[in-house]
Amino acid sequence: ISFAWDPVVNSSGFEIQLECTTPGCTESLTQTIPGSATSYVFGGLGGGTTSQSYDARIRTQDSVTGKWGAWSDPPIDVSS
Repeated sequence: ISFAWDPVVNSSGFEIQLECTTPGCTESLTQTIPGSATSYVFGGLGGGTTSQSYDARIRTQDSVTGKWGAWSDPPIDVSS
């Protein structure tokens, strides 16, 4: 699953969270990404054999305070 975004002023990092919503799937991942990045690709999801559905959320870290912002809401539905 690929994500891309515009640069964010005063951001020192991003976190992307994936929660599998496919019945029987318990996969949950959170990835921290440097603030200079504008894209990220999650690979190897669901064992690579079948398509899985996920709720995705993203948040940014303030470069001045170091605090993380709220997770994006509502989550974005994505598939592997």
